[in-house]
Amino acid sequence: MSGGTISSDNYTLGGAKIYFTPVVGSSGVLDSSFRTTTTNLGNIVSADEVIEKYGRDVLRFYYLSSPPWEDYYFKWQDIEEIARTFVVIRNTFNFVKTYVDNFQEVENLKKEDLWILSRLNTLIENCTNYFLDFHAYKAAKEIKNFILNDFSRWYIKIIRDRVWPEYSGEDKKAAFYTLLVTTETLCKLLSPFCPFLAEQVYQEVVKRLKDGLESVHLSDWPKPKKELIDKNLEEQMEIAKEIFEACSAARQKAKIKLRWPVKSILVVSKDKKVKECVENLNEILKYMCNAKSVELKEEELKGNFSSHEFDLGKVFVNLERDKELIKEALIRELIRKIQDLRKKNGFKVREKINLSLSSDEATNELLENYEETLKKEVGAELIAIGETKGKFKGSLEFENKKIEISFDRV
Repeated sequence: MSGGTISSDNYTLGGAKIYFTPVVGSSGVLDSSFRTTTTNLGNIVSADEVIEKYGRDVLRFYYLSSPPWEDYYFKWQDIEEIARTFVVIRNTFNFVKTYVDNFQEVENLKKEDLWILSRLNTLIENCTNYFLDFHAYKAAKEIKNFILNDFSRWYIKIIRDRVWPEYSGEDKKAAFYTLLVTTETLCKLLSPFCPFLAEQVYQEVVKRLKDGLESVHLSDWPKPKKELIDKNLEEQMEIAKEIFEACSAARQKAKIKLRWPVKSILVVSKDKKVKECVENLNEILKYMCNAKSVELKEEELKGNFSSHEFDLGKVFVNLERDKELIKEALIRELIRKIQDLRKKNGFKVREKINLSLSSDEATNELLENYEETLKKEVGAELIAIGETKGKFKGSLEFENKKIEISFDRV
């Protein structure tokens, strides 16, 4: 049998065309005769109208994520919110598709890998219990929350540099492994709620790199691996998220972008759990908060700080900026600008460029010192500094400095 191709309405598998009618009756089960829905204004909206605009998966998820015993009063704004959520979910899986190019079993996982696998198996355990209790809508909500808040907005941000095409560290394999294991499991968990998306991701992301059954819908429901569940690590990471949010708020008060490195982050708390978090997840906190150091203190601080409270303490961001920090901030802004220009002009992630940069004499000298870093971060084969030539152009202005940018495809 051949592989599957998917559209929003159906997919073909082994030459046979499969149709789904993902509309839900009052019992909470699929009902092909249930074709209309009532809005809170009392008028009627046909299921076909919603499907035409947002697709079957969105409508199906909309119904299945609500308690089936409640009256359904259809609201366009609610389904639009679900549709926006699906954009993020698709982008999350597209990230895996774009960056993961091989899969192999690994033994040495980093703390962020162990954490997401723990959360994943907790998710399996919870969703299984929800189904056994006939509370499938709770499973739908928890899966959505996991993808948005744990997988997309936290884990992927932490490991982004580890999967960059130019990166060659050993922990790259562990990131690939963890991303694909998580994606495959999510396909299985999502399959009852949004069968088309689950099948599409399974075919385009998972089966591309890993042997498996022909369709995700032939798979068994996953069983939790309890040996991978670490509740203490999960609790510590939740605190790390709170510290990051407080750090971001403190930066915002001082108008310091997250891309700009800071000298130190000081976490003031007497709570034992916060202490364990700062000690055990220090590297993650430094990376996510973009700080040279993250330290725990027990007393309030005085000095040049911006601060913000969180549930278990207070975060202080050191506002002192030396020449090295300013140089790093400039390079980070330049990298971001070049990446934006690449994206705007339709360059693929692995596509190489020849890059030209030009500024004043002192800035040109600085750029020469960061030449290797720039090559790796923006996918440049060659960098010419002090001249500008190339079809694609732009510029960066940063603290009274201006850098002219131009590049061509290799």
